[in-house]
Amino acid sequence: MALVLSVLWLLVVLVALLLILLALLLVAWLRIDGRLEGRLDVARLDEASGWLRLRVLFVALVVDSSERALVVRLAGLRVLRKPLAELGDGAAADEPGEAAAADEPGEAAQRPARIPRRRTRRGGERRRRVGRDRLVVARDAWHFYRAQLRHLLARVRLDHCEARARLATPDPALTGMLYGVACSVVHPAQARWPRAELHVEADFIDTAPSGRLLLAVRVRVATLARIAWRVFWYQRSQAAKTRKPKAADEGRAHATQ
Repeated sequence: MALVLSVLWLLVVLVALLLILLALLLVAWLRIDGRLEGRLDVARLDEASGWLRLRVLFVALVVDSSERALVVRLAGLRVLRKPLAELGDGAAADEPGEAAAADEPGEAAQRPARIPRRRTRRGGERRRRVGRDRLVVARDAWHFYRAQLRHLLARVRLDHCEARARLATPDPALTGMLYGVACSVVHPAQARWPRAELHVEADFIDTAPSGRLLLAVRVRVATLARIAWRVFWYQRSQAAKTRKPKAADEGRAHATQ
């Protein structure tokens, strides 16, 4: 009996610790900060440098372009380092096999070409109904995801933002036009976020733009979990709605037969 009570007490303690950890995770801030600077030249993208870091509680995920590696830190200690080149080896290894399979003549290549049949105009009303239903679903999805995006942006906190851009193109006239468009965006954004430092200038001599971006934002994990839960149930409800018309159409087809 004493052993059973000890096991039950241990389970209760473990469950309590898990609930406390889950509560701490939900109320914690997910902090995202990063830096990007250099010339934005298509032929010399390696000149751009920067890093991106995601932190929640005592866990940090860092992607550094100088090290070209993905680093996971736990309480400041590095526990995992994965080079970015190794992350893409799996997809790169699959490409030669797929190319070889495409080069080999298969059964599909040896089959004679099928002559497309001329479709008769049947079920026009059903196709129109399906088209209207898809339009309604797309409109509802647009409103739903836009509302979730607004909900997320309203709860994102901007801790630091510093952006310095030097616009340059081979065409000075295009540089002037881009500078005018950038100013029309920067000044309203500066008024919207007074803590942000936004600077833009035009360079009519250089041919490639350059700049620097420092950004630090944070959002509650509970906010992301709430949005993920809403998206999950929305997609599930939409899948259930699409299954019902198919079942009804199959029932009508069996009834007519």
